[in-house]
Amino acid sequence: MHKLEFCLIAVSDLIRKKDPILSDHLINLASASHNYTPPESLDLDVSNLIFNQLKSKFNPTNKNQE
Repeated sequence: MHKLEFCLIAVSDLIRKKDPILSDHLINLASASHNYTPPESLDLDVSNLIFNQLKSKFNPTNKNQE
């Protein structure tokens, strides 16, 4: 899973209760982005700051335990 796909899934999960429709749209975008090829220049990809912040808030392995 590339960083863009992960970030879309994480944001979708984090807003699911507040805005389930937007959450569903983000999941659909994440699915569509699955075949996305990250750019060669890291400056054009999802920033590590955003990626790491979302990674620390979202852990899909814990979702099934709630």
